[in-house]
Amino acid sequence: MIKLIIDPHTSHQVRTFDQEIVTIGSGTLSPQADLLLHDPELKPIHVKIIKKGDRFTLVNFAQDPFATLNDLPFGKRTIQSKDVIKIGQHTLVFEISSTADNPSENQNEDFHIQNTPLKPAVYEVSGYDDPLFHDPSPALPIEKPIAENLQAQDTMVIDEDLAKDVESNQNTHMEIEDSSLKTSPNFAKSPPSLSSTPLSKSPSSFNLKKTPIEFQVGEFDDESENWTTDKNDISLTESSEVSHLINWKLIGTIIISFLFVLSLVAGALYFNMSARNEDEELRAAEGVADVAMALKYAQVHHIKPHKKNWSDPEFIKTSLAQVIPHDYPSLTKINHHGHLNNTAYSLRVYTSTDFSQFLVIAQPAPSLLQWLIPKTAIVIDSKLMQLRKVADMKTLNRLLVNSNNLDNSNAVEVTNLVKNGELIPLETLAQKRKSQDFSPPRALTLLRPGAENYIYNAPRYYQLGETIIRRAISLMETPGSAYELSRLKQEMSLLSKMSDMVLYSSDGIELTLEAQKAVATFVSNASFLTAYLKFNPDGLIVSSHLIIDDEGSHHALTDTSTKPIVPVENYGEEVAQAEPQENVLVPEAPVHPLLAKLVELKKQREKTLAPIKNQIIAALDLDLNHPAETLYREISALIDQHKALHHKLKKEIQASIHQLSDDYKLMPLEEFIDYLDKAGLSDIKLGENHDQKEKVDQALQRISTSVNFVDLDHSFVEISRVLTIKNSSNLKELLSHQKMIRSAVIAHLNKLLLSSHPIAIEDKANQQHALKHLLKLCCMDSPEEEQYYINEFNTHFFNH
Repeated sequence: MIKLIIDPHTSHQVRTFDQEIVTIGSGTLSPQADLLLHDPELKPIHVKIIKKGDRFTLVNFAQDPFATLNDLPFGKRTIQSKDVIKIGQHTLVFEISSTADNPSENQNEDFHIQNTPLKPAVYEVSGYDDPLFHDPSPALPIEKPIAENLQAQDTMVIDEDLAKDVESNQNTHMEIEDSSLKTSPNFAKSPPSLSSTPLSKSPSSFNLKKTPIEFQVGEFDDESENWTTDKNDISLTESSEVSHLINWKLIGTIIISFLFVLSLVAGALYFNMSARNEDEELRAAEGVADVAMALKYAQVHHIKPHKKNWSDPEFIKTSLAQVIPHDYPSLTKINHHGHLNNTAYSLRVYTSTDFSQFLVIAQPAPSLLQWLIPKTAIVIDSKLMQLRKVADMKTLNRLLVNSNNLDNSNAVEVTNLVKNGELIPLETLAQKRKSQDFSPPRALTLLRPGAENYIYNAPRYYQLGETIIRRAISLMETPGSAYELSRLKQEMSLLSKMSDMVLYSSDGIELTLEAQKAVATFVSNASFLTAYLKFNPDGLIVSSHLIIDDEGSHHALTDTSTKPIVPVENYGEEVAQAEPQENVLVPEAPVHPLLAKLVELKKQREKTLAPIKNQIIAALDLDLNHPAETLYREISALIDQHKALHHKLKKEIQASIHQLSDDYKLMPLEEFIDYLDKAGLSDIKLGENHDQKEKVDQALQRISTSVNFVDLDHSFVEISRVLTIKNSSNLKELLSHQKMIRSAVIAHLNKLLLSSHPIAIEDKANQQHALKHLLKLCCMDSPEEEQYYINEFNTHFFNH
């Protein structure tokens, strides 16, 4: 039997069901449920109680998340006696009853109360107390008619045991709720006699039929005993649930603590490995920087390794020794496995065929650690000369898969890919090494933003530029051979392609100023910066300082005033000042040695002619104020003397200019004429008025019929001896003839080299030597152009 107590603390209604399935729902709609609850929020069938054998199951048919069983939400759960069900605003107590009430007999009894909301009937009986449903309100007096207090919705009967207890305990009081009333099947036959009890004072209020009552002995006693047992069972169940809850809390705490400690350990390991990776990256970056500067030195000086093994440790060591001072050890150590500086990085070097571009890569070796905490590759492109981290190695390897990977359009893609990589500032290497050899001057960031991260601007590699500027100073003071001058200009031209390069000097500020003049003399349009270094007693660099050379320093030659220069140590503070400091002055404009000598020739001529010129001016002033015949003859004599001396000096200057043209015979005639104009000597007639047109035509004919490079070189040399300043009175005409011959030589040279049917030559070494000599006489526009013709010659005549 299923017994449900509805709202025990308010209305306290009891319903008993003898069926397998009991449905509970709302009574607002069609009455489909067995138990109807007046709540509009409930569904017609909200909850089901299903009996299977001795087991009762509670099903949340409406899937109401707010319906609870013992204050816990449920979907489908086994229910036991004394369990509390909350549905909407109603509370139900579930009980399992061992005796069944007979609904059919109850319907025939007059003890049937109308189905209207009534207050619960209360009886006062001593010795009985329901521990579950105790009403704390004061007991009603016995004399009050019971019918006035009974207002129940369902049929309520007086239990036989209750009547027996009432008759035997007339002077006691006990509060009996509807849930303790049991309907006996024999109650209708013999109703209890209540004449000797206080209830007999108003028997008519019950409207009961007088039928004999059969008492069920011990019913209340057994039920009381069951209540005690149920209470003990509930206590044990609650204790078990609390115990399980404590265990789960303990296990959850242990798991969370373990995960927290594990995360701490994993985080510490990760940061430790990341720090190790970063240290390896910086060590690899140092090594890659040294390798790149060794290759840059070889590129400037046209040095190639044996069998073009650009990653040969001996070749790198030899080239690097020319770039870094002996006080600084090499940072490049390559073991027999190709690993760099005892790291997991392996060295790879790629170059173009003509060595105009190279790529240095430090690639991390594959490993489990690399898979867990990946390291990026360190790459230097000679077009950029910056340390970059490249993470997309798949794309880079795809571009470098061919042997001539830097000779085609891939070279541009490779440069763009490297340029997009993460930059490694040189200052990072300086901080890691705790040394100034990787730290450029501080003012460089303000003067040329970005130049502080070019590898060649690290003071560590100052010898790359210092060896060249020392030769420039020497040639400026003492003109050397044409070969030395040509070689210096080629090397300076290669250095000028390095954007915003800083040329360091280890000889102090005075020689640095001389170096600045020499650099501007031979490469006037370059964007070089100059700086000097300071060293400690151990020969290590402690600081570097730029020298300002602003645009205002290049003034006219007539302005001979010179101003000393000071280094920029706190450039930012000086720039912020409106007026220049007195000790920050501008150097003298650098002058080419040829121009300086031409200017000196003019000054000597003017100095020699100045006394006679002054005498003539004084005589003319005197003749203007005091005319005299004798004074006129004196002025005429002075003028004749001035003409003779001027003619003599002109011949001397002409001879000096001829000598200078021999000293600078590799200088283009156009540049030589420009220096003559600047020196004010363009009025001097340098040669005889010979007709050279016929000789030029004959030379053009011989050039066009040359069958090899030796013949072509011989024809060019022969006409070059004729087309000189000594043999021409018109320099502009001479320049036109020289350009005509040069164009014809280059055109025939292209025909011999680039023809689809190459010529057959013998004595290839002599032919190659003639080609190189011819290229030097033609004064090619760039070293790359000259190298192009040499590579084409080697391709056609040595590789076939």
